[in-house]
Amino acid sequence: PFFLLQNIKPSKALSPWNAKLDNSTTIPLTEIATRQLEALFNLSQLLFGLARGEQSNYTFRDLQLGHPPRRFREAGFNKFPNNNGSAGFFGTFQLIVNEILKSGAIDIVYMMYKDPRIRCVKQKSLDLLTNITTLNEIGYFILDRYCQFLIQLIQGIRDGHLIEEKIPSLSVLIRLCKVIVEKNLLNHYQHLIDMQFIDILIDLFEYQQYKTNESIVYFIKFESLALQCLYIMLQCASHVDMWSESRSSNTFSKLLLYNIVQINFG
Repeated sequence: PFFLLQNIKPSKALSPWNAKLDNSTTIPLTEIATRQLEALFNLSQLLFGLARGEQSNYTFRDLQLGHPPRRFREAGFNKFPNNNGSAGFFGTFQLIVNEILKSGAIDIVYMMYKDPRIRCVKQKSLDLLTNITTLNEIGYFILDRYCQFLIQLIQGIRDGHLIEEKIPSLSVLIRLCKVIVEKNLLNHYQHLIDMQFIDILIDLFEYQQYKTNESIVYFIKFESLALQCLYIMLQCASHVDMWSESRSSNTFSKLLLYNIVQINFG
């Protein structure tokens, strides 16, 4: 289904997510765009299932019609592994991600992510990017190709809606941070420092608006992701040394205080 992301079938109605267009956000959401959104959702669901060794998940239409989740083969996916072993699932996952890369679909997904008109499009784009950056080489490709993406993710974590942007942005950023640390990408690590990323995370821990009954489950998920990200960023002494003494002292004091409060009152 991801080939639909490329708008490869001829039509008089242009898609707003077309790499040949200079100002795509002025084009209305056409039938082709709707099909691209459906393909984005279904592909993300498929990858999510394969990464976890599952054989079924909801398609977009299943949810719209109130149907139960379908097995992937029944939904038309004919590359499903013949065995139920983890190697078979992961091999199929890798095959699909490589096809996504070769087809140029990542460029289309990035365009959809940047489109400000529909918030759920940003969320589903980030969900797909989270899945494919499970492979470190894809994370490296994305960091190299989209030079502003790291900054955009941090802005989304700082300013975005908790469910639709903060959590999915952080999910992608965790995987990119892993690549940054493992490959020693100092320029990207410096971006994280310059944008005070750790301070942003710690300040969000203290937002009382996220601790209501309606938000607390999602906030706990955000909190867990944030702590995973901090662990990845701070595991290498040479990277920690890049922080200025005053900033690192202030940041780590906040983090220590937060942990003490959680232990005593959490």
